[in-house]
Amino acid sequence: MRKLVSLLLLFSLTLSMVAGGSVAFADTQPAVAPPNAVRLLGPSSVTSADSGMVMGSSALQTNAGKSSAQVVWFAGDGWYVIGYDGTGNGTVTRDGVMTLLHRGIGEESRVRKDPERADANAYSDSALDKHISSWLSDGAAAKFTSKEQCAISPRKLVGGSGNYGSDSYHSNHIKGDSTTELLWALSAAEAAELPSSIASRNNAVWWLRSPGGEDGRMQAVNGDGSISSLGSRVDKQRGIRPAFDLDLSAVLFMSAAENGKKSGSGADVLKPTGSPSGEWKLTLLDNGSVPGLNGHRYFSVDSVSSCDGKNLYIKYTGAATGGREYISAIIRDSSGRIKYYGRISDSNGSGTVVLNIDGKLSGDDMLYVFNERYNGDKNTDYSSDLQRIYIPGITGHRWNDATCTEPKTCVVCGATEGEALGHSWKNATCTEPKTCTVCGKTKGEALGHDWASGSCTGPRTCKRCGAEEGSAPGHTWKEATCTKPKTCTVCGATEGEALGHNWKEATCTEPKTCERCQKTEGKPLGHNWKAATCTEPKICTVCGVTEGEPAGHKWKVNTCTEPRTCTVCGITEGSAPGHTWQDATCTKPKTCKVCGITEGEALGHSWKEATCTEPKTCERCQKTEGKALGHKAGDPVKENEKKATCDTKG
Repeated sequence: MRKLVSLLLLFSLTLSMVAGGSVAFADTQPAVAPPNAVRLLGPSSVTSADSGMVMGSSALQTNAGKSSAQVVWFAGDGWYVIGYDGTGNGTVTRDGVMTLLHRGIGEESRVRKDPERADANAYSDSALDKHISSWLSDGAAAKFTSKEQCAISPRKLVGGSGNYGSDSYHSNHIKGDSTTELLWALSAAEAAELPSSIASRNNAVWWLRSPGGEDGRMQAVNGDGSISSLGSRVDKQRGIRPAFDLDLSAVLFMSAAENGKKSGSGADVLKPTGSPSGEWKLTLLDNGSVPGLNGHRYFSVDSVSSCDGKNLYIKYTGAATGGREYISAIIRDSSGRIKYYGRISDSNGSGTVVLNIDGKLSGDDMLYVFNERYNGDKNTDYSSDLQRIYIPGITGHRWNDATCTEPKTCVVCGATEGEALGHSWKNATCTEPKTCTVCGKTKGEALGHDWASGSCTGPRTCKRCGAEEGSAPGHTWKEATCTKPKTCTVCGATEGEALGHNWKEATCTEPKTCERCQKTEGKPLGHNWKAATCTEPKICTVCGVTEGEPAGHKWKVNTCTEPRTCTVCGITEGSAPGHTWQDATCTKPKTCKVCGITEGEALGHSWKEATCTEPKTCERCQKTEGKALGHKAGDPVKENEKKATCDTKG
């Protein structure tokens, strides 16, 4: 899918490219009138490689597809030119492109792992197709840079061929579906037109894209350059020799693969281009005319000046910057042959370069300047439009007046005359260093202010220049006290009056005291004690403070009829306990055991009359009185009496 998207994009971009074997340029009128005008290079008419550096690439057309076909170095490898803008190999060539075939066989591949597949010798999406396309990938196998790929024109490989020998076989078609590729293997028809000097490669066999005599075979070129029509089994490893079509409109010029762009330095920067060697490298036009090749599209020359007719001062802008980026120049004659080449200077994006042309230009020779990325021998270079430089008239020096540090100087070539004026110094001040009154250059540092401290009512002031800084800070007031007015802690200024004491009268324990500053006067009044009572301690009648403990009650024991009573304060506690009565007896009235008070009368005796055996007895208290009556003979036995016998009492 990645390959298909890439191919479709490149194919659509290619439709907008200009076909043909030379680069088209706009030959516009100069933007600035001569002698400082700039023009673009016109079409080249050179068709033979009679120089080590040639405009366009049409010099490759003559021997395209022949034994003497020249080699172009591209993507780090050498490639034979087998077709050029409709000439050379009649089967492979087409208008507007140069067809290149890999010079060697550096790698091997198989077509399929499984020769039994019905489409085993179909080319599209085969292992062979994928291996060749991997040279365009972003991985380790990649050989082509992204910019080099932009210069490749996609080719459609037509499908539908049968196996070799069948009625549907076509020697320039592939088996299976059609596909569009940037890199591809040659067909049998294309290979058949190769001279053996190009077709044979060290006795190695290399794959073609045409099907062999059966499903499991693909045609190949033998080591002697002949074609094996039956072909090799698709699971065999054979060499690969990719081909591709280079868009001719992308080629600005070509140079010898080695030492074709020799450059000097200083006054000798322009070097003769030498002779061709049969192996070439390309410089691609990187001005945006081919999609993707646009890294040098902004380069332009603004002006050209000369004081002596030998050294040109070329002012440029819009150049690409970075490693290997240069401002370069060529000189070509009226026939288009490039005579000289040189890299004047590294590119700084914009600036002025000096080019010595002494002895290099003659007759109708034309000078061109351009911005290029030069990548060294055998590697592809990239260039802006070539901009023609018209040689200005010799006007002599254009002097700038001398300055303090530089003598009178030519604005064109930098030549000097006389000496610098020298500085006219003005002494340093507090705020400015020593300064030249002419050019404003400074030396050293400003002296800096020598500040005198500010007062409460005035800002900080420089002793040297009188400059003031900030504003007066104002007083730093300390608030008024009882004895002092409001006072500035910095300068001692006062404001208002002292507050005076705010007296709090003396108490029993403290003297007269100022509530603001705590100053005292006199002595404490002392306590006015009230003696302790039974229930309260000693207490000051003024402040209420107490001392000691209450005296406590002195109790008078309670009586039967009165509660307990304090003999000091008369307070009572509880209630009278009441009498503890002892009941009345025969001889005493009811009497209180505690206080002896009596109530009522004695009961009197309850006498029981005396009997024979007992005296008169009180039934209540058993008191007796008198004596028992004793027995009298003949007296009857009273009830409950027992008559005495001889043996018992009665």
